[in-house]
Amino acid sequence: MPQLATLRTALEAATVEREREIEALLLAAVAREHVLMVGPPGTGKSYLVKALLTFLRARGVNVGVTGTTGVGALQVEGQTLHSFCGVGLADEPVDNLIRKVFKNGKAKDRIKAIYILFIDEVSMAKGE
Repeated sequence: MPQLATLRTALEAATVEREREIEALLLAAVAREHVLMVGPPGTGKSYLVKALLTFLRARGVNVGVTGTTGVGALQVEGQTLHSFCGVGLADEPVDNLIRKVFKNGKAKDRIKAIYILFIDEVSMAKGE
């Protein structure tokens, strides 16, 4: 895929010693696999993801961009994960939340329409 090669080259030129991370991110995007990027602040995680999102959107790929907190959602120019999924505060049992999503036509359509869901600061999400 020549377009991915172009993106890879651009990302590698704009970062230092991130070749493995770039490779993993691109492979995961193509394979529709999960990616968890962890690391201390200032290591280029957000930059890599934003560049990939820009690349994908420019090619018509529908991407959902969310954060686990309101501040996190604002930083990535998205919405909270709870809002995206239409579950409000998500303070109910899982079965109830699933029913909420299926009853919320807009949320259901959003979820069905995306190819990739980006969740910023996923480590801040409750584990329940």
